[in-house]
Amino acid sequence: MPANVTLERDWLRDVNRRGATLSGRVTAADVQVLLESARTGFDGAWTDVFRSAGYEIVAAPGEDVLLVSPSVRDLQVSAPASTTTGIERNYANVAVEATLVVEMRDSRTGALLGRMRDKRQTLKYPTLQRTDAASNERALGRLFALWGGIATRELSALKARSPLPETLTPDWTLAPR
Repeated sequence: MPANVTLERDWLRDVNRRGATLSGRVTAADVQVLLESARTGFDGAWTDVFRSAGYEIVAAPGEDVLLVSPSVRDLQVSAPASTTTGIERNYANVAVEATLVVEMRDSRTGALLGRMRDKRQTLKYPTLQRTDAASNERALGRLFALWGGIATRELSALKARSPLPETLTPDWTLAPR
């Protein structure tokens, strides 16, 4: 299932308030390009990670098929690409910040089997670093691959523990038996 990607609330307003010139303002069209790029990058990274972990990607519900619904929320990008014609430089110590929410459901019944939530920043530098659209894309790619690795490890741990106990306590973990 393709990822749903949303920006942090008021991100567009805030990024344009931080001193962007009129010619360098981030537009709604720029936002759509950014969101589509993030969706495509996420879907590609997760497909690669899940396949390399031995999971088959299928398009139809079935026996032993898990519906994975990822959502990247509150995405903050420090140096968004804009349609500016002038020279503009951005500096930040964090290129990207976002929250991943993943729901896993039985593909036939729609029953919720698990939920994962993780908020992360990309590498945090002690000093300001020059950032641009390309550095954002690289940072997003690393973040998406990291999240994919976490998700596949947890899914494999869950599979190893199956069948699960009938009743789970709040402190129940996926620790080996």
